[in-house]
Amino acid sequence: MNLHYKSEILRVRTHKTYNVYRDVIAQVTWNITIFDKEYPNKVFKSHVLTTSLDLNIINSATFKSANKMTKADITNKCIDQLGGQSFISTIKQHFYDELSVLRKDVDLIDMDVSKIPD
Repeated sequence: MNLHYKSEILRVRTHKTYNVYRDVIAQVTWNITIFDKEYPNKVFKSHVLTTSLDLNIINSATFKSANKMTKADITNKCIDQLGGQSFISTIKQHFYDELSVLRKDVDLIDMDVSKIPD
């Protein structure tokens, strides 16, 4: 299986001010979906996470206020907070067995049981 991921931001919570910074993202609720690239609409698992960002590590040289960040910027901050690519590898491995079952069954079709004779 060739596993990939995509994410969707569901909610962003900010501080109007934090220390000397304005419009600081503090918490993000987001969905991560791990999927098989060959069957992205049939072989996938999703998980909703709420990530509280560590505001003690804000870097003044790279800080962006929430209204200047893209969805990718926000998602990347969450992934970095959770361990970066190690987190992505771990969650892919976590879902691997379930996705393997879905992949094995991807070609199955439902039979119309009403047409089975008595």
